[in-house]
Formats: sequence, structure tokens, C-alpha cells
Amino acid sequence: MTTVLRSLTRTIVPRRIRNWLRSPRQTARWILNAWRPPIAHPVRTDWTLRCPRNAVERAFHLQSQDPPQIREFDDFVRHLRAAGRVNLLDVGCHFGIFCGATLHYGAPGSRVLGVDPSSEARAMVARIARLNGWTDRLTFLQAAVGARDGQIELVETGLTGAGYMVLPRNHPRADRLTLPLRTVDSLAQSLEDPPTLVKIDVEGLESDVLAGGPLTFGERRTPLFLELHNAMIRERGADPAAVLDRLSAFGYRTFLIGDQPCSPPSLLEPPIARFLALHPRTP
Repeated sequence: MTTVLRSLTRTIVPRRIRNWLRSPRQTARWILNAWRPPIAHPVRTDWTLRCPRNAVERAFHLQSQDPPQIREFDDFVRHLRAAGRVNLLDVGCHFGIFCGATLHYGAPGSRVLGVDPSSEARAMVARIARLNGWTDRLTFLQAAVGARDGQIELVETGLTGAGYMVLPRNHPRADRLTLPLRTVDSLAQSLEDPPTLVKIDVEGLESDVLAGGPLTFGERRTPLFLELHNAMIRERGADPAAVLDRLSAFGYRTFLIGDQPCSPPSLLEPPIARFLALHPRTP
């Protein structure tokens, strides 16, 4: 009877509502925060970001509280300071903290295309862009990025997953959303100027995203900030070394965390490795 009732509930009640009911405290806090005015969030001593409270509580606090993500963000800012005008393609941008960093620390004329399949991310990035006067320099596309152009089915995780989307497993048809699927190269070709920097954070689907970017990564030798989700890739029965092999095939030879070069084997050890990949002939 319990199994039948659960199946009936999943069929009748939309997943978005079930997600909200699954975490009543988080839902109540999200709603309360949504009604409260935005805040001035001190991302760093030289940058205060105007944003909704939910953006800080669900995402942006990590860049000031989680050591690996503090280091990753500081590395990203260091690169921006030295790069001049930046055209960032942010794949899996979520609520857009790296998009904002590019517009704050990049030279005048820097622009961003943020891509994420989440409707929560779309709404949050749009609001943050308005609050900070970035609407003319920050473009958001609600889509997934992979090895080919087309469509893909994804499932919302809701508040418990901070608005992220995941691949379906045994989810019923009603829970699945069909979204556009784009490649890095097709996204780059849609821009007035090609990306001069790419960031990828796609929760274990890194190899698919890289496969769709031979022009961007192989021919244009674009610097790449990559989050390599070793643990998630292994949980799916794949080998994260394949991601590094693909980078090597594109010609990337230098992998940096901070200013320290890292060997490919060392990047496969932590659950998540966050690093900058450079081609020896990077422009």
C-alpha cells in the first residue's frame, strides 16, 4: 500500500511542489528571505555584491567559508586581474558568483554568458544582474551543455539541492523536464566575440562538455577553469582520468592550483579538483 501511495503521489503531485513539501523548514526560510530586501554581501574586502539573501545562504557563502572554494575563487580573481578584457563562458554558472566576479574584476568591456539548466538559477542571475547594473553585459541561457546540440531530459532537485538539476534515473515522466542541449562551440559561435575564458562546473559531466568544444579548447586554446568531480564520475561507473586525457588531446599541459603546477595523477585524488588548465601556447 505504501509503495502504491508513493507512486500515486509522484504521479499526481508535481515534483516542484513535492520538493517544497519535502523540506518545510528550508521552504519557509526561502519564502521569508524572498520577501526580505536584498543585502550587500561582502564577497571580498574590495567587492560588495548586492544580491538576494537566498543567494548567499544557498551558494555564495561557500566562497568565504569553504577552503577549497575560497582558493578556487581567489585563483579565478587573480587570473581576471591579469587577463584584461574578458569574455567569460560560464558553463554551470548556478547563481552566478563567477559571472559577477568577471564583471567586477575584469577590465572595462568584459562580458559574460552564463549557462545553466536551472530555472532557479535563471531567476536568481536575472535579479542579481538588475541589482548590480549588469543587464547589458551579463547574458543568461537556460540550457544544458554537452557533446552535441539537441535536447536533454533533467530533473529538478529543489531547495534541498540548491536548485541544481540532475539526470533522471527512475523518475516518472511527469518529473522530467526537456531542455535545450548546446555545445561549447555552438555557444561560442553565437557570441559576437569568442570566449577568452571558460569555466565548467557540471557535476561529473565534464567529459561531455569538453567533447563539444574542439574549436574552443583545441584550436583557440582558451584558458579553462575546471571543477573535476572525481567522486561523482566514479559513482557513475566512469573514469575521471578520461577528462584529463581529453584535455591532453586538446593540447593542455599546465594545470595550476594557485601558482602551483599539479600533475594529472594528483588531480584525480580528491573528490573534487578545482584547477586552471592552460595550453603552452595560450594567447
